[in-house]
Amino acid sequence: MKKYTNILVALGVTLFLLIVGMKSEAEALCPTGYSTKTINMNVGGCIYEFEICYKCSPLGAGATKVQLGTTPTLITPGCVPTVPFNQVIDYILSQIQTPAFLFSEICIYNPNIPPCDGPPPPYLVTFYLPQCWQAEVIYYFGSNTIYFSPCSEDYCETTYSICVDGSGNKIMTALLPSIGSTPSCSGQEPPIPFINPSYPPHTKTPCYIYHTPCD
Repeated sequence: MKKYTNILVALGVTLFLLIVGMKSEAEALCPTGYSTKTINMNVGGCIYEFEICYKCSPLGAGATKVQLGTTPTLITPGCVPTVPFNQVIDYILSQIQTPAFLFSEICIYNPNIPPCDGPPPPYLVTFYLPQCWQAEVIYYFGSNTIYFSPCSEDYCETTYSICVDGSGNKIMTALLPSIGSTPSCSGQEPPIPFINPSYPPHTKTPCYIYHTPCD
């Protein structure tokens, strides 16, 4: 009996170390000087958990930077996606690429945003988006789930300016052109249902493209 107890204790310690290791690895994936934030959003009936890396800059000290895709994006264990992941990213971006989200959830302060008619330069924020993604079934905390992760080093960089109009509204405008390279992936996202948590762990989709302003 003692032998089995020791085995269970060893397994418990191993699981704890794996979880701590996964957390430490996720935190380490952000560039030096960046902070992390975990965000959960319901898209198509599945909760998507994703992390962003961000670095807030005071006005006049360079652009605030926000990076997606540094860690895998998980969905609710057992949930089958009903919305293409490209549309999931589009929805997530529509929620976070706003002044309201930026200053209430990421950079939690209220900088003195310049007026749109100047002369001070506008507040700048740069988003970095992975251009190639892949879905995979994993065994996660007792059940299968799906995660999405970048499958290349290709990123699209888009900078936005934020200023205040005559009515006091914060206006966010993309500054073109966006900066990026030609994606190394060329395939399109498989049609729904492209992957299912009932599939064996480590089942993967091919690497497919997420279309950004850079391509």
